[in-house]
Amino acid sequence: NRLPRMRMRAGRRFSSRSSIQRMFRLYTLGELRLETQDGQPVSQRRMPLILLAYLARRVPRAVPRPELVALLWGERPEAKARQSLRQALLELHRVLGDQLVLTRDAVRLLPGAVALDLAEFERDVDAGRNRGAIDRWSNDFLAGADDRADPALRSWVESERAGLRRRLALACERLLDDAERRGANREAIAVGRRWTELAPLDEHACGRLIQALRRDGRSAEALACHGRFVVRLAEELELEPSRDFLRIGRSLADSAQLDRVRDPDSGLLPA
Repeated sequence: NRLPRMRMRAGRRFSSRSSIQRMFRLYTLGELRLETQDGQPVSQRRMPLILLAYLARRVPRAVPRPELVALLWGERPEAKARQSLRQALLELHRVLGDQLVLTRDAVRLLPGAVALDLAEFERDVDAGRNRGAIDRWSNDFLAGADDRADPALRSWVESERAGLRRRLALACERLLDDAERRGANREAIAVGRRWTELAPLDEHACGRLIQALRRDGRSAEALACHGRFVVRLAEELELEPSRDFLRIGRSLADSAQLDRVRDPDSGLLPA
């Protein structure tokens, strides 16, 4: 009778090891989604995936359950908040198995269980793989997650975004500087356009694109770019750009006026 039990225990141990070897990939820089390593989608609700992103950022340490409750459901009654956490953890455990370690007091995600796109983005920037880093970015970290979030979640998301945006700017600056050193104006313009697409309210990104356009003799496009940014900033944030940026606009308008005087048939018009 001992031999069958031993075989059964060995089988359970083997099954546990197999589940640990199953890896997943969590995308947070754009559409929030979880996939298996071979690209198969894993259906999950939004809040469990935000919870998983937080746990992945804390690997390898265990996160106390009260910290998770305060982060995601801090403004709910305590009993309901704890129940929401239990439900979210149950959903994640069904997918991740023993890779998500649950105790009465804390939760821990095992290292290597989930590949996080923003961690790969950070490694690419740190290693100087600037184009690869930019290709990973399609939107802000957890875009839309803070629309109706509790203050603790909004604070964490904004903190993560601020660091990621700095890295995005660093990668784009490097590519622009390299293109400008080589006199590759069109390449610089392409990088500048991509940067402004990824960070449409970043004044510095728009300024670098304007510089690249002017360097290529495209003053009218630079002026139009400047005008669009001013309008967008006012419409979306109800803000005005800096004085330096406004001064650039006046300089561009003056240049466009001179171009029209020199060549009345050029068709150059200010935005």
